[in-house]
Amino acid sequence: MNENNKPIALVIKETKIKLAQVCNESKLSPVILDLIMSEIYSEVRSLAEKQTMEEEMAYMKLIQNNDVNHMLDSADD
Repeated sequence: MNENNKPIALVIKETKIKLAQVCNESKLSPVILDLIMSEIYSEVRSLAEKQTMEEEMAYMKLIQNNDVNHMLDSADD
């Protein structure tokens, strides 16, 4: 769920509808929309890759911290 407590499937559906509305209201040709959407997709893809790397690094750091804490706890016994 997102911050609005809506299920992600509903948020995805609403986003698709809004994007379709914007495209339809623009009255641009599909060729132009394709160029615009390709550029937007490229930017989103780059941001998604960056987020994935940041999440992986944060997760690895968490695991390392948990391993260190576990080792310290074991040494106290």
